[in-house]
Amino acid sequence: MSYSTSLPEAKKTIMVCDDEQDLLQVFGLALETEYNVILANSGENCIEKFTEEKSRGNKMHLILQDYRLGDMFGDSVQ
Repeated sequence: MSYSTSLPEAKKTIMVCDDEQDLLQVFGLALETEYNVILANSGENCIEKFTEEKSRGNKMHLILQDYRLGDMFGDSVQ
């Protein structure tokens, strides 16, 4: 008998950055079954969470970001 020793592929991680709490909740609920979801409610919060995850060695596979965040424009989030 042969058994597979490979582990199931881990969920990919998506970060959603938006200053509208309702949209964050909708994205979180829609994506959480298939992905690890990180929600950020401002540009500064997005930068902080991204930096924190990177320092832990975690990979961000996709970032969905509003252009007009409350504290900065989306292209300022680097």
